[in-house]
Amino acid sequence: MTIVYVLFILLAIIGSVFFDGREGYDRYKLLSYRGLYLFLICIVGFSYGLGGDKFAYMEYFEYYKDNFEDFFGSISYEFVKMGFMPLWTLLCLTVKSTVDSFYVLQFILALLVNIPICEIVRKHTDHGFLFLLLYFVSEVFFQFNTEVMREGPAIAFGLLAIENYLSGNKGKYCLWTLLALGFHLSAVVLLVVPFIKHIQLTRRNILILFGSTAVAWLLSDMVLLPLLSYFLSHAGAAFGHKMITYTAVQTTFFGFLRSFLSIMAVPVAAIYFNREQEVGEQETKYRDYMTALLILLAFVGCTFPGFTRFFNYVQIFYLIMLAELIYSLFATKIHFVFRLGTVIAAFVFWIWYEVAYWPENDFHFYQFFVPYTCIVNESDDVFFRRDAYHEVCNYSFYEDRINEIEQ
Repeated sequence: MTIVYVLFILLAIIGSVFFDGREGYDRYKLLSYRGLYLFLICIVGFSYGLGGDKFAYMEYFEYYKDNFEDFFGSISYEFVKMGFMPLWTLLCLTVKSTVDSFYVLQFILALLVNIPICEIVRKHTDHGFLFLLLYFVSEVFFQFNTEVMREGPAIAFGLLAIENYLSGNKGKYCLWTLLALGFHLSAVVLLVVPFIKHIQLTRRNILILFGSTAVAWLLSDMVLLPLLSYFLSHAGAAFGHKMITYTAVQTTFFGFLRSFLSIMAVPVAAIYFNREQEVGEQETKYRDYMTALLILLAFVGCTFPGFTRFFNYVQIFYLIMLAELIYSLFATKIHFVFRLGTVIAAFVFWIWYEVAYWPENDFHFYQFFVPYTCIVNESDDVFFRRDAYHEVCNYSFYEDRINEIEQ
């Protein structure tokens, strides 16, 4: 069944060759673009046992009641005990009580995540097919649809919130922000939208930014330990443990360096080398704003490594900039080596992440998604992913961190 991946990649390449050189989206380009991303939605919508986190949500789904008798009790319990936001629980309860099918839930989620993302993308780049190819091969698509299933709609709604804010529609910005928060607490980052100031990407400012990020990371534990101690004593158990989980990872210098290069240095380089492109005033405003947001979230992610998940809210913008850079790679020889190096570095980090290895189950990260498994063949063979997921989610390190803070 992995042939569906090959087919999508071939169609994306063909679409890029035939359509990405056209300005805007005429009737045939738009129809082809929408058809391709609907194919992408079907890939995940009809999947069976892809990813790791999905196994946890499949198990949770079985325990929901198939009626609304204890509607508020279920929402309250999941919010307090598990840290699940109300709209997620509401969606699960609705699907459970109507069709009682997790497949329907995952298809609805695929629509909620990918339609807003792909429609926003076409507003900001003519190279939509190349974006879809990068979205797929970078595994950002799989992450949003199988690994952060509660956060996926929040990310998509967050992008809609930003679009409306920059268009001057503050009411819709507030609405989409509330909807995003209704699915995942990480959408709190959207509250900074009205307060972000443009950051000039001069060489001097970039160097200062890079240096200050390293210094902030070195001092992060001096801030985190008292902050988390306070948080644990005033927050519910679920949110307290989540806070520890997010802040206890990648705290070595090697982990910092990887985060710094992959979510700050390479994305900033991709943006910087696109600055010579001629775009409209509105698009310039959008890119300037998203650049400032990307830098802010990358700084937070590098300084407090577990919060790299906030970077998810600018991943789509990063892929847009990368698609623009790749498409224009041979258009000019200026900085060609550096531009090519940026593209290569992006792929190196993606591959590095995909080949991560867990020895207990003899498992690589890419095996969460390869080979493709479909609902027409509900084989037990997919449960090797569940076993690997449990190895990945070994929380003993985080428990040690909690004990350290509570002492």
